[in-house]
Amino acid sequence: MLKPFAVVLALGLGLTATVSRARADAPADRPHAAAERAKQVVQGYAFSAFPRWVAANPTIGCPATLEALAAFSAGAPVLDPWGHRYVLLCGPTLPAGARGLAVRSDGPDGKVGTADDVLSWK
Repeated sequence: MLKPFAVVLALGLGLTATVSRARADAPADRPHAAAERAKQVVQGYAFSAFPRWVAANPTIGCPATLEALAAFSAGAPVLDPWGHRYVLLCGPTLPAGARGLAVRSDGPDGKVGTADDVLSWK
């Protein structure tokens, strides 16, 4: 679904113009844009929300749910651009190469371990 937004451009001599265009959260014709958005979300959870969660919960190793972690991320979605839930990996499920917490999107195909997965740790 397209959502309108406005961009205000400053043009020399103090003049401004408003340019309207549409954007989509997961445009079907722009899969790269959806993958980039998913990458921003998984990294935001792992590298921004998780440290804030740890500071507020110093005696607990891992958040119990993605929703618990989302409370420490301003409006981060729990569904990826393709409508699948992001997957929280922590403690014994933490993948090799990840530290503290990892988050994964299973990508457009919704299958774990395929080339289109979006990973916070890679």
